[in-house]
Amino acid sequence: MKTRAAGLCCVVTILMALVSVAVAKDKVSPPYGVLGASVGDEVVLVSPITGHAKPLRTGPVAWLFPAPGGILFAPDLVNGKTTVIDLRSLTVRETIPGVTMPRFGSASDR
Repeated sequence: MKTRAAGLCCVVTILMALVSVAVAKDKVSPPYGVLGASVGDEVVLVSPITGHAKPLRTGPVAWLFPAPGGILFAPDLVNGKTTVIDLRSLTVRETIPGVTMPRFGSASDR
């Protein structure tokens, strides 16, 4: 458990450093929104402005699929379920039995 927490802390630190370098380079206002990362059995949502991290139990997720309306699909191929995350409230909206890997728009990875 300590290894996972240390790994999560390392991922968040790296992401925050990359965001701050990009902001300083372009001299634009700070980014807004949420960064999402799949770590172990959780999806961790991080605010790039405050650094606040919120882990959500989803099971092991390989790919995250953003959807219109501030929704994120997190399919768990091991346990055969999909967690639907609301990025506006930073909560799990629902868990769908079965794996859902949605495609949105012209991008082949969404």
